[in-house]
Amino acid sequence: CLPVSPEVPLDICLTAPWTYIRMHRGEFGTGYSDAELSIWATRISSFLDRGVDVYVYFNNDPEGYAIRDGKCLQALLSDRIHQSKIL
Repeated sequence: CLPVSPEVPLDICLTAPWTYIRMHRGEFGTGYSDAELSIWATRISSFLDRGVDVYVYFNNDPEGYAIRDGKCLQALLSDRIHQSKIL
């Protein structure tokens, strides 16, 4: 699991053929910037290149940033994923 939060130091260490990325910005009342999501799209693409299955969860918040952030990341990765794999 890769927790992504301002309160947790990021340590990208993949130890399995899959990874679960927990995006925890929602509780702070703000979503991720397009630049931050672009960085994560690049990281996720590199994981996919290595044959790693990637699951991403965005923490929801009262303003609904998780929905916007998820759609933005999906668009950034649209050439890498198939609709059937998007939940």
